[in-house]
Parts: sequence; C-alpha cells; structure tokens
Amino acid sequence: MMKTIDKNEFLAHLHELLELENGQTLGWDTRLLEIEEWDSLVALSFMALAKEEYDVELGGDDIRGAETVQDFYDLLVNA
Repeated sequence: MMKTIDKNEFLAHLHELLELENGQTLGWDTRLLEIEEWDSLVALSFMALAKEEYDVELGGDDIRGAETVQDFYDLLVNA
C-alpha cells in the first residue's frame, strides 16, 4: 500500500538536508548526484529522515538506486 506523503513537505525536507541557498530549487527531475551539496553524509541524513519522519527503513542499495528527486520520493511512498 502506498503511503501518502505531502510533496511540498518532502521537497522542504530535502531542501533543508541539502542546505540549499534560497535561490536554488529542486525539480522532480533534478538528479541529486549532480547537486554539489549531495554527498554521503546527506545520503545518511536522508535515510535518518525517512525513518524519523516517514517510518521507512532505507538501505544503501535503495539510495544508490535512486537518481532523481522523484526517485527518492517514490522510495518513501512505495515502502
């Protein structure tokens, strides 16, 4: 069963994790690996966020298999 996760809330969490400047935006097709701020620490933080905010356990393989913002959102709603 798919979870219902507010897309704006999800984007706000991701924006905060990446510590993006106010002018920087994320689109659903943004490839996170191409964002300078994306690194292994942010990936671990995303895994912690998934558990704390959405009660979803993600592993390294899940993170490595995702590329776009939409992919990361789908990891959560399809868990």
